[in-house]
Amino acid sequence: PAVRFLGYVLGKLWKALFTAVHVDLDGVERARADLRRAARAGVSVMLLPTHRSHVDYLLMSYVCFGFDLPVPHIAAGDNLNIPVIGPLFSYSGAFFLR
Repeated sequence: PAVRFLGYVLGKLWKALFTAVHVDLDGVERARADLRRAARAGVSVMLLPTHRSHVDYLLMSYVCFGFDLPVPHIAAGDNLNIPVIGPLFSYSGAFFLR
């Protein structure tokens, strides 16, 4: 439920901020195939956004959610563990670091 709610909120945010978000559909399918191969081999996969802004990991998670890929766990700074946002991020798979 928290991931769906965050997906809804982020969808509204992206529409307010950007005229369009372009997704490389071939890249999504390659990622899907790579994730399946990794799962069969028992290998973990790490996605490493550049983290130039909070948009990087939020958009990556939104695209994964929208294309029915596993939503990644996000390492978040302890500064984001604030009322309302902290629990929402935590329920959506984030964990907080000092």
